[in-house]
Amino acid sequence: MLNRPDVPRITWVTSRSNLFAMDDTSFVNEAYMPGYSRRFHALPLQHRRAIIEREKLTSDGISAELCNRLYDILYERDVEGALLESFHLLSSVVLKHITPLDKRWLVELTGLFRQQHHSIVVDRIVLATGFQPRTPRFLQSLLGSAHMEDDLPVLGPDYAVSFMQQMPGPVYLQNQSRLQHGLQSANLSLVAYRNSLIINSLLGQPFYLDQSGQLLGGYEGPDDAELNDLSDARTSAENMSAIT
Repeated sequence: MLNRPDVPRITWVTSRSNLFAMDDTSFVNEAYMPGYSRRFHALPLQHRRAIIEREKLTSDGISAELCNRLYDILYERDVEGALLESFHLLSSVVLKHITPLDKRWLVELTGLFRQQHHSIVVDRIVLATGFQPRTPRFLQSLLGSAHMEDDLPVLGPDYAVSFMQQMPGPVYLQNQSRLQHGLQSANLSLVAYRNSLIINSLLGQPFYLDQSGQLLGGYEGPDDAELNDLSDARTSAENMSAIT
């Protein structure tokens, strides 16, 4: 849009304090490994919520390439003295109201820190607001007897809903458990892994084996395998000490 001659001026408004680029470095991929998801699921809700907020740039943000390209264009225009005529980038600002004004639009903006109000008149508006997950209506009655945690259904590691009463069969929820299983729960590249957990749960045995390795470990909510590894290591160390 910046390079189009028929777009004389752009005002970009973002509620974030900067145009933060998406974190796509190598170790970020560890947050999308099965072991990480298991440890995440075992944490208390308040910790899980904080992690989701802290790590959202691993899946939500501008690519570094686009961010740098945008900056170069704006820098060149700034050197030429033509930046303020064609582009305004407003950070920590939210759009509050849009009102028709003849064939244009009156846009009311509010700063997040001092709550200062400002209005601009524009010809076109592009809303890049993202989305909020919601529970379909047909599921609301089904989940009426589910155990809830902060208005969210309690899910097991296999995505099975925990109910307060006996159900005819298990109910699994996919793509709706960011706070239960982490950011990877809505990642399309991990659909096969999530399906394997559900299939194993339905069969009652590990038909699909988890053979994924992970470079990042931790002591927060380790699974049984990690506990066994720690126990074996401790036993080996004691035996070695005895031998020494």
